[in-house]
Amino acid sequence: TTLFASPFFLPYMLNELHFDLGLVGVLLAVPILAKVAFFPYWGWASDRFGNRAVLIATSSMTSFVPLLWLLSKDPLEIGLFQAFSGFVWAGFDLSAFNYLLSLVERNVRPSFVSKYNTFNGIFYAAGALSGGIFLSQFPSLAILGFSGILLVFLLSGVSRLLVFLLFSPKLTSAHEIANTSNERGMIIQIVAVAPTQGAIQRTLDGWHFTRKVVHEGAFSGGRMISEGLGRTGHMLSEGK
Repeated sequence: TTLFASPFFLPYMLNELHFDLGLVGVLLAVPILAKVAFFPYWGWASDRFGNRAVLIATSSMTSFVPLLWLLSKDPLEIGLFQAFSGFVWAGFDLSAFNYLLSLVERNVRPSFVSKYNTFNGIFYAAGALSGGIFLSQFPSLAILGFSGILLVFLLSGVSRLLVFLLFSPKLTSAHEIANTSNERGMIIQIVAVAPTQGAIQRTLDGWHFTRKVVHEGAFSGGRMISEGLGRTGHMLSEGK
């Protein structure tokens, strides 16, 4: 649902809004800079409220990212839309990856991450292809007065909301005990920057390595001891 619309923000700005290349470059940089700026905030929010809560909140907000583009063609307002996009995706990317890692034991994380990225790539490609096929097959279709790329934005926003409503109640619950340490070992690697996806970051290790997590379900209430490197490079460990 995300990549159904994401490849078309750039051609929309160039071909339909007729923005010059310099302005397009600035607008593409805005969400990347916003992500970098808001990562610390979402790290604090994850520590305070837990990954699951942040994931649910940001998942709901991603629905509005493409819908905002239906409201204005003004460059300044689109810049604000892009900043909001960076804000939302910073929280989603951070919480989603850390939440998924918290569901598996450390010794199986490498294979888990490889499978996660494989399936992500498959569905990213499927979403982009679906959006392109839809535009080529229904170029004049109009819904609520929107057609072409704007209709793709509309459908993407609605489908994101439906996916959120369908899957967010199914997220596994886990009781997370608040971190008692101010140290948090987190390395963000920016792997690529592309017009179709913005910044793609991979969290190599997460804030949860300095947390104690009491899992319900698979661990039957057992306690997982988390370790990681702090800002000074020494090993942190919580719980016994």
